[in-house]
Amino acid sequence: MMDHIWDGFYTGQEHKSMFPAVIQTTGFYQIEYTGTPFNNMRYIMKGLNGLIKLRVLYWNAGSYSVSVAGSVVEPNAFDSTIGK
Repeated sequence: MMDHIWDGFYTGQEHKSMFPAVIQTTGFYQIEYTGTPFNNMRYIMKGLNGLIKLRVLYWNAGSYSVSVAGSVVEPNAFDSTIGK
C-alpha cells in the first residue's frame, strides 16, 4: 500500500506499511513482531459488534499508552499470578 505525496513539482509515493487482516470478533489474539517494531502502531477494528482481547509482545523498553477514540485507557495493575 502506498501513500501518494505531492512535493510541489513531482508526484511520488511513500511506502505505507499496512497489514490488513480479517479476524473473528470473538476471542484472544496475540501479535509478535519478528523484526524492528514500529515507533507508532495503530490497530483498527471495524465491526458492528463483538469483542476481542489483543496482546502485543513488544520487546523494547519504554513507556506506552493506549487510546480509544482519543481517550487514553488507564493500564491495569500488575498481576504476577497471570504468567505468560
